[in-house]
Amino acid sequence: AAGVKKLEALALSGSGSGSGGAEAPAASAAWLADAGQRLELLAAAVHAADISNAGKPDAALVQEWTRRVMAEFAAQGAEEAARGLPVSPGCGPDPDVARAQLFFIDVLCLPLFRALAAALEGCQQQQDDQSPEKKKKAKAGAAHDFDSTSSGDDDDDADASERPPLH
Repeated sequence: AAGVKKLEALALSGSGSGSGGAEAPAASAAWLADAGQRLELLAAAVHAADISNAGKPDAALVQEWTRRVMAEFAAQGAEEAARGLPVSPGCGPDPDVARAQLFFIDVLCLPLFRALAAALEGCQQQQDDQSPEKKKKAKAGAAHDFDSTSSGDDDDDADASERPPLH
């Protein structure tokens, strides 16, 4: 539990990006001495692999997985609506794909990869692949790359914009 708590604390604090506040990989290795903590770190790494589609270097691969995850989010939104719940951002029937992906990266991917990068030096590349500079470049071409079918109506659910999609 301590390993997960450390990752959660790093993710919530925004530390781990080399800007101070996070332990260096060598200093943080001591908390990995416990087998249970290593197992928890492995679980976090598997979760990171599951949500890493937005940081893949191959544009065709990113597009394919984006289409798949957007279909999953649309199904989630339909289920939420059927249960009378507010539909999570990016989970409506006609999402703005580029906006949903930027939200997904900012809220879910980057905090996890920052925490993992603080614990495991090899995660730095994944964090770099989701940097603000890369996101700006992706956003500029996203409307063309993903054939977004956004209605342009940003008034879907103002309160829902602060909730991450359930995944």
